[in-house]
Amino acid sequence: MGCTYLARQSNPDRSVVVKVLARKFSSDPHYRSHFLQEIDCLSRFRHPYAVELYEASMDGPDGPCAVMEFVDGQPLDAVLARDGPFDVHRVGRLLGRLCAVLQAAHDRGIVHRDLKPANIMVVEAGTPRESLKVLDFGLARQVRDPSRGLYLPLENFVGARAHKAVGTPEYVCPEQFRGEEVDPRGDLYSVGVILFELLTGRLPFLGATPAELVEAHLHAQPPPLGRVAGSGKMTPALEALVHSCLAKDPADRPPSARELALLYGAALGCSIWDERDATALDAAPLARQTGVAAHEDQSADVFRLEAWMPQSVAAVKLRGFLDDRGEVKASAPGYLKVGVRMPRKAVVGPRPSSLFARLGLGRKAEPPTEFELVDVEVLTATPDASQPSKLLVTVRMHTPRLRNIDETTRWLDWCKQVQMDLAAYLMATKVE
Repeated sequence: MGCTYLARQSNPDRSVVVKVLARKFSSDPHYRSHFLQEIDCLSRFRHPYAVELYEASMDGPDGPCAVMEFVDGQPLDAVLARDGPFDVHRVGRLLGRLCAVLQAAHDRGIVHRDLKPANIMVVEAGTPRESLKVLDFGLARQVRDPSRGLYLPLENFVGARAHKAVGTPEYVCPEQFRGEEVDPRGDLYSVGVILFELLTGRLPFLGATPAELVEAHLHAQPPPLGRVAGSGKMTPALEALVHSCLAKDPADRPPSARELALLYGAALGCSIWDERDATALDAAPLARQTGVAAHEDQSADVFRLEAWMPQSVAAVKLRGFLDDRGEVKASAPGYLKVGVRMPRKAVVGPRPSSLFARLGLGRKAEPPTEFELVDVEVLTATPDASQPSKLLVTVRMHTPRLRNIDETTRWLDWCKQVQMDLAAYLMATKVE
């Protein structure tokens, strides 16, 4: 999708990583969606064991880019290739930190969806201070955060709605291959694959072709772990825990990253969990980092609606309304930017009868109505956590250049019609 560069930031003086979306993808809504998802997740989520976002732009001169923390370490897959299978205690120390950052992300409603050793950077590898950082939130997905309003991923509006499994096939959970919604337990399946690989030096599921690999994830059982290399000894409890992470049904996996760490520590006879590590740091506001949050605009016509329905129902209705009327340009929890098609003034004239039209006789048919795209921002919020079905919808319609009274009248009439149509879709009432 793009390139990453090591760079020097002059103020403050530090090394940073600049991630740039490839120019051939910079205007593609699908790839912009994934890039924006990563920026959005990292701008709202900070943790000692996750890479930090410093600055970002979706509309820079070189296309979408993000400036992130430079992690001076080695990818976990490279460390594993060098050191061979890990001792169970070394695995436990890394797992405690990995589960801490996942628990903090899951508590914020963020599912990573692409956990693998290549996306985990080991810091000070092989020393008593060995730690890690989780990288690459490009496929992360917001699964819930009712306080921030509806979240309609941009991918829902791009092309056909056919299911596309994302992630690295060796580490993807079965429900993702089945086209089902992935919740935090999907990340725990990926952790199970990583655990198996760290303890044995091989993957639990193999296939000569992608189809065989998918079939193995969907139906095959992982082989016994047996005795691992290193000074630690595999116990039946540890083996059962790893196998439970690899269960085909999410309900059969550990219920949370916290529980996984606690169970691993119990099987090991020591604690690998520190509750303080599971707390996310304060994140910078979305508006400052992503630049997608809407702002007051004197040239915009604004109306507000109040709807009472479950957010899942409101999301379906809002998606149907926007699908029929425009092109979604940006998406974040509680925010959509849409280019809505506004009809230009139609050419008026009597239409010929269908028979005369087929014969090419009579007056020429009225040319099809032309459209222009108008930027419209839709903000949703749930103002009261005790009333999750109460949804406030704010719509900002950015006024195009109006040259005369006729265009102004047509614009106001169209704004009123959009308001009435959206209110009907959401069964909403206008808020004064």
